[in-house]
Amino acid sequence: MASSNSEPFFLSPIDNMMPMTAIPALLFFPIKAKDIGRAIKAFFDGLQATLQTIPLLTGTISAVSDGTQQGTLAITSPWRKAEDLFTVKDFRRNNKYSYSELKKKGFPPSAFPVWDFTSLEFIVNSNSPVMFVQATLIQGGLVLAPGIHHCFVDGTGHATILRLWAAFCRGERVKQENFSDQLRREPLLADLPTLSLEEFPEYTYLRKPVPVKQRPRNKHPSQITLPQSRGFFSILNQRAKDACYRVSTKFKILGIRLILKYQSSRVSTRLLHFPSSSLTRLKTSVAQRCIEPDAMTWTSTMDALSSLIFCCVTDSRDPTKLNPKSEKSDGYWEALIGRLSGIFQRPTTSSPLVSARMTTIMNARKMCQPSIPAEFLGNVLLWPQIQSHRRELTSSMEHVSNQARKLRGKIREVDSQSLKRTLGALRSAPDVSRVTMISALFRDGDLTISSWREQDTCFLDWAPTLVYVAIECEYVQPSWTA
Repeated sequence: MASSNSEPFFLSPIDNMMPMTAIPALLFFPIKAKDIGRAIKAFFDGLQATLQTIPLLTGTISAVSDGTQQGTLAITSPWRKAEDLFTVKDFRRNNKYSYSELKKKGFPPSAFPVWDFTSLEFIVNSNSPVMFVQATLIQGGLVLAPGIHHCFVDGTGHATILRLWAAFCRGERVKQENFSDQLRREPLLADLPTLSLEEFPEYTYLRKPVPVKQRPRNKHPSQITLPQSRGFFSILNQRAKDACYRVSTKFKILGIRLILKYQSSRVSTRLLHFPSSSLTRLKTSVAQRCIEPDAMTWTSTMDALSSLIFCCVTDSRDPTKLNPKSEKSDGYWEALIGRLSGIFQRPTTSSPLVSARMTTIMNARKMCQPSIPAEFLGNVLLWPQIQSHRRELTSSMEHVSNQARKLRGKIREVDSQSLKRTLGALRSAPDVSRVTMISALFRDGDLTISSWREQDTCFLDWAPTLVYVAIECEYVQPSWTA
């Protein structure tokens, strides 16, 4: 598919900070067997219309110098067609997965190995496509896994693209020109100050790029060069080179499967459900511990919950764990804190924690309107951080309240000027591929929290009026392994 955009399409400095991979999400649909064929067609036709509306989704993430900075990323050829990016995998015959059973168990993440539900060949491919989709058929339903490269859009942009796709599935018409402003990076890059990266403690400049930040090689089978020496490689024709490329990809996928299986034996995922009444009590409890309540001491529910998790995680990670301070209460928070602290594995090291750091991922679109549209298709993420001494991070409500106010203070510092300053510092780095966020260099005591609370992916109406199939998404979860 040819792109209507001039090539290459350069990404912004913040785009360059994102993980060099796609971020699949799993969407669960209960669909009757007799309707599967029509549902697949509706999804494919909707995807095809989405790709025609946003042609950049058919491109490839590549490392292309923009003439002023090394390591910059852009969207370039090869451009793909919808049939190249949409795959279907069928597990209905072997009864490996049952929709009703998975729903009864609450769709546990451990029940969905990434190699069954996402297109791993696209993830390991050095020619990373901007978007790919896998539809997995299981008994009683369908799991849709759209993967969109994180260097192109963040979670908000991901949700915007899914809304567009769902609209096409419903048979709606969308004007292509409506998306031209949502793709433009120029407003982000206008009038950037020249600043040193050393002024921003959340970023660091590495001597060498870390593996997750290494840029794609942009190698297609036709571009593969092999040693030009006498021997086996010298007699390979292009068909043999293509076969070597396919074998190499298969070995990469096998390696990823082995690594993920090993990790799954050591790491577990827990789902915690907080009723709205519990979150209200948490926010009230945090506010009550403020001596002089005013506008500057206000904290959000997310501030309170993030701080509660921060304190509980730190408390459970410390081998010299301090006992939580007992408070005169109805025991509600003691039970909740005990539940949170108990699910985190104690570290094997005996070295005591001196301090801990929490990073929150913040959508900065609200601070940049109207220059940046609310549905801007890109990354507009900033990373407020707080760091506290171990003594200040016991799981007492007093410490939770203090951390919530400290976090809110950092969030208040984020505005359009701080975004411009961050972009200016990233732009001034000689090689942007060597810049990484401190939160990406994990150490004992680090915690990163991200929220999807403003996204409506689970509530989208996918029902295609033209094929008369009821398609309703019941559950959505991110795929952490991507």
